[in-house]
Amino acid sequence: MKYKKIIPALLTLSMLTACGGRPKNISEEMYNYAESVIRAADAYMDNQLSYEEAYQKIDSLSDSAEELSDEHENDPNNTGDRLTYLDIGLVRSGLYLEHSGTETYADLLESRNMLAKQIGYSERG
Repeated sequence: MKYKKIIPALLTLSMLTACGGRPKNISEEMYNYAESVIRAADAYMDNQLSYEEAYQKIDSLSDSAEELSDEHENDPNNTGDRLTYLDIGLVRSGLYLEHSGTETYADLLESRNMLAKQIGYSERG
C-alpha cells in the first residue's frame, strides 16, 4: 500500500527534474512572459489562434518583457532576462515573417524552440 503513494510522488519528481524549470538568471516574471509567448505561438501553429490574435498577444507580451528587461538591465541575478527578451522578439518577428510568406513555418518553429531552450521549457518537434 505504501508504494501506491510513493510511485506517483517519484513520477512527479522525475518529471519536474526532466523539465529543468526556470533558470536562476531569469526572473520569474520574464519566465512567465516567455512561457505565454510560447503558448501563443503554439496556439497559432496549431490553428487555435488567428495570426492577428497571436501577433497582438505576442506583441503585448514583448512590450511588457522589454520594460522588465530594461528594469533588470544592471541586475546580475537576472542576466538572462535580456537574452530572453531578445528571443521573444525573434518569435514576434518570426510570426510576422511566416505570415507574410517571407519565412516558413520551420523558421517560426526554430525561433519558438530557441526561446523554449532559453527558459528551460520543452521544445516542440
